[in-house]
Amino acid sequence: ELVDLDATKSTSWNRARYCRHAQLTNFKNDPEIFKYIPGKLRSLHFRDLGGLQLPKKAFSRSKFIRVLDLSGHSAKGQPAPSGVVLPSSINQLKLIRYIDAAGLPIKSLPKNFHVLQNMETLILSNSMLETFPDSICRLSKLCYLDLSGSSSLIKLPASLGELSHLFFLNLSGWCILQALPES
Repeated sequence: ELVDLDATKSTSWNRARYCRHAQLTNFKNDPEIFKYIPGKLRSLHFRDLGGLQLPKKAFSRSKFIRVLDLSGHSAKGQPAPSGVVLPSSINQLKLIRYIDAAGLPIKSLPKNFHVLQNMETLILSNSMLETFPDSICRLSKLCYLDLSGSSSLIKLPASLGELSHLFFLNLSGWCILQALPES
């Protein structure tokens, strides 16, 4: 069962304390709501968030999340915010397997993003990534990587071939990619 967590009513989330799958709606950049997110949540989907800018400690209490969907970042008719930064607390999601940040204007990944060793699917399509760190190649279980439409990125890590489980790589929509790594 997917529970709707309305950020404007976070104090009424007690009934959802034991839920495993939730969508967060009406987020208005209030960092306090993250302390009410159920601790044993397995999947979290953001919907209609308008000016999304997650606080640094957004996921510090959500260690069991396996699916994080940030693709529903903006309300209909509202533009996505510019220069979004994924919070550093995303590195605490050791069990995470799936991140969808399609359309989110992320310019870079958190410094220790490579510690997410269970990551299997990473969707960063239509992002504003300027750099794609070499350390991303330490995600040994990564099998699906979507970078389509990420036109700000001009090169991929030379060690991309080290992703031995990678079976899907989408680079469509690139207009300035200069070369693919030899590996």
